[in-house]
Amino acid sequence: MSHPDRLSAASTAPQDGNVAAPPVGDHSFATHLSGHSTHGAAGSHSLHLMGHTDAYSQHSPGAAQQQNPPAPVSGHFTDPGVSPLPARKNRKKIWLLCGVIIVAAGVTVGGFTLATVSAQNDYAEAHAQFGKQTKTTQSAWRELARDRATAEEYLERAAELGTIGLAQLRDDDAFDQFDSDVAALQASFDETSDLTETRKRAPQTSPGWLWEYREATGELESSITSLKSAVSTYETYSLAIHEQTSALDESGIDVQTQAHAAIPAIEKAIVDARIDDFVAMRQALDNASFALDEFTDDSVAAVLKLDTATAAFIASEKAEDAEKQGPLYETKLQVEAYARSLAPDVRIEFDWARIVNNFGDNGSAGGTATWQSAYGGYSLISLSNSVAEYWPEERMKALVAHEVGHAIASLCYDQFDWESREENEAWATAWAMSWGFNADDSGAWLYGVPSKDLQQKAKTCR
Repeated sequence: MSHPDRLSAASTAPQDGNVAAPPVGDHSFATHLSGHSTHGAAGSHSLHLMGHTDAYSQHSPGAAQQQNPPAPVSGHFTDPGVSPLPARKNRKKIWLLCGVIIVAAGVTVGGFTLATVSAQNDYAEAHAQFGKQTKTTQSAWRELARDRATAEEYLERAAELGTIGLAQLRDDDAFDQFDSDVAALQASFDETSDLTETRKRAPQTSPGWLWEYREATGELESSITSLKSAVSTYETYSLAIHEQTSALDESGIDVQTQAHAAIPAIEKAIVDARIDDFVAMRQALDNASFALDEFTDDSVAAVLKLDTATAAFIASEKAEDAEKQGPLYETKLQVEAYARSLAPDVRIEFDWARIVNNFGDNGSAGGTATWQSAYGGYSLISLSNSVAEYWPEERMKALVAHEVGHAIASLCYDQFDWESREENEAWATAWAMSWGFNADDSGAWLYGVPSKDLQQKAKTCR
């Protein structure tokens, strides 16, 4: 058989030089060849080949082994790359280079794959955080919107409460704090009037390449930062507005409370107002009692009604005073003052006319009275002008005491049968007598002398 690395050459006679055959049985050979170069260049070149090959041998059946020497070599080599050892080294280098390239490619692909997976994970985490932050931002915005809506209601309510017209109902200290709280809340409300909701959209298409993942992640992280900043802004304003609204709520209640608390002093100072206006004011006061605990649209409406009713109450005193004007004006004031001195805890309105209860002419005098136990007791007493004309005669004082006896029944009605008209007249007569007036001047001439028991009870009612 032939060895793959066997050297082959033309078997023509050499042109120049000799070829020596290797010894029989030797597995190596050395060839020295000198001759012309296959490239045809001038001069001569020598080529030394050293290599390993199988012995060139032939085996003939039945014959002794005999080594035949190779034929003389002469001429040009047809394959310049036939050297066996360098070819094997080159192949090893090629395979090594291929291996290196494959490993490098594997490392590159592996690294790229790991980087892509990492980028995908970063993107997924950023996307999840973006979703949570979006919900947090929306919640913060809704909270701010609610706080602003509440603040707007309070500002409108405060503007209404600020229209209280009566100086007597406007406590200076309460209104100073109230006005300060209104200004603070209004400032925060105005600052947020142009504020809009920050919205960010997630990428609409899913990334595919590594750089797309990184770019999308960067966009999400930037959006998250913007959303967090928006939340901080919303929460800051929301907290401020909430606290300022609470402060206004407290100062609003204080303004209402002070207005409510001012009524007793006004009542005491205004003694000659009409009973109807007094009752209306007291009803308004009762209806506004809940304003001591809350600052709402209803509480403000109630306080404003109280303001209106109180203004009418005060104004009615001037109307009552105008009705008394005339020649007997000063005397009428003395009569009224005397009557009120007998029953200082009962509110009394006086009406004056020429004829009352069919009396008032020819030296006579007449009077009537109604009473109610509500609101601490109040009464309407009507007197003929003749009472003032003959004042301060004893009989006129006794008549006035009789009518005040009816008025004070609002405080002592449990001392007699108050549902009986006759008992009411007996009570008024007994009560006038308790002040030392004689029975006839006190009313006995018309209603009879009251019982001793009733006279004693009347003395206890003051």
